[in-house]
Amino acid sequence: MMVAMFVFSACSPSHKGEVDELNYLSYALHYRNLDSTKVLAEKALALSEDYPAGYAEACNNLAFVAIAKMDYKLAKQWLNLVEERSDNQIELLIADVQNMRICQREARNKDFYSHREKAMRRLRRIGEEASNLPLREHRRTIYAKSEFDIVAATYFYYVQLEKPMMQALNQIDPDALEQDTAQYLNYLYNYGSGGAITHGTQHEILQAEFDMLIRCYMLASGPNPYPYWQANALQAISEHIQDEDNREFLIRNNLPAFQYLNIEQMPANLLAGNFAQRALNLFS
Repeated sequence: MMVAMFVFSACSPSHKGEVDELNYLSYALHYRNLDSTKVLAEKALALSEDYPAGYAEACNNLAFVAIAKMDYKLAKQWLNLVEERSDNQIELLIADVQNMRICQREARNKDFYSHREKAMRRLRRIGEEASNLPLREHRRTIYAKSEFDIVAATYFYYVQLEKPMMQALNQIDPDALEQDTAQYLNYLYNYGSGGAITHGTQHEILQAEFDMLIRCYMLASGPNPYPYWQANALQAISEHIQDEDNREFLIRNNLPAFQYLNIEQMPANLLAGNFAQRALNLFS
């Protein structure tokens, strides 16, 4: 038994638990504080030389920070390290999805489809082992899958391919996101920001989108706030009420919600600008 324990300890990564915790905290702060996300990921990276999966996860967290700061060259460097240093299919999938996002931002359509195809192959491979995954890897897989669908939907939205966009969004299981508040907020925003809800009259669609956005804003404003999603929701609501008819309809039918949102007691005709300014402040 002593020999077995010695062999096991010799083969196990020396800081696995600490690296996993640092990466978990780094991920949890993605939409709350980019500086903290970066610092925690760098600490995980420094401790994970003998832990390829932890190293890859730290690189993915650092790539997220670089993408958020629009430093796509640096982001690609981190994502290249994921492929070079690890064969963990979940982290490689997340790297593929982040590459998809960069391609969407840089309008590199051919490369987008190349990374998307790689991601789809990995999803099929991971799906074959899904029932055997440990809890932590299962949660990483849920994040990777939902992020894949959201990034794909965003790409199809901007190239005006409505059917593939709807297919991508409809593949997201909101119940599966219950334990990942950030991804659930991402889901609500993407449905509420416009274009994803197509059934109903103009006002019915407007109301359904507003319902998603106010839910996003209120959830993002909870005890542990997500400023990024607060700002996104406010900006999207601002766009929805720039038209006078839409504004009057929404305020008339959602007065308590607008009383909650209108913290500076602005007149109705100035609300769109006020919400946009508050969103700008939060983004800054």
